[in-house]
Amino acid sequence: MEKITKIDVAKLFSAPEKIKGIEKYADIMQTFYTVNVATEKDFQKKFNAFYRVRRGQDWQHVFYNLMEENKNKQPSFEKILREIYCKTGRIEASFTSKLLHTLNTDMPIWDKFVLQNLGLKTTACSGEEKILMTISIYEKIVAWYKKALSTNQIYQKTIDFDNVFTEYKWFSPTKKIDFLLWQMR
Repeated sequence: MEKITKIDVAKLFSAPEKIKGIEKYADIMQTFYTVNVATEKDFQKKFNAFYRVRRGQDWQHVFYNLMEENKNKQPSFEKILREIYCKTGRIEASFTSKLLHTLNTDMPIWDKFVLQNLGLKTTACSGEEKILMTISIYEKIVAWYKKALSTNQIYQKTIDFDNVFTEYKWFSPTKKIDFLLWQMR
């Protein structure tokens, strides 16, 4: 947490391409509830580009149908993870978290930069053992965010974000911290 508290948000996001990332996220989230994401190719294209979805059409069909089916619901990480696994045969921790975050922006995103910054590692395993390990790691990510956002120092970084990006004050505190972790590569 100490690394985050020393961040100068304005300097961290001073490059135009970093601001573009924030704008792309805002566009995705503002569009999400206005379209059927299972069929809206423009939404899928933007989501795929932003989150670097590099899976085939069959996988994407499953993913976006699941996303659409769960609009206005609060599914768990485990439920989504298991559904994707059941329908695709793949254990997709990162994409599960991105789908979950789109449904509920208070839920953190799992990616290699978050794992790296939080000091979390996965181990080689498969099947049910990997599913259980993945759920456990995600629970640790959620717990870290909850603890971090309860501290004044980290919460202050969300206020700093608001001061720099006034038009994006509506982003959840979780997403603001996610952007900071993602930039701290």
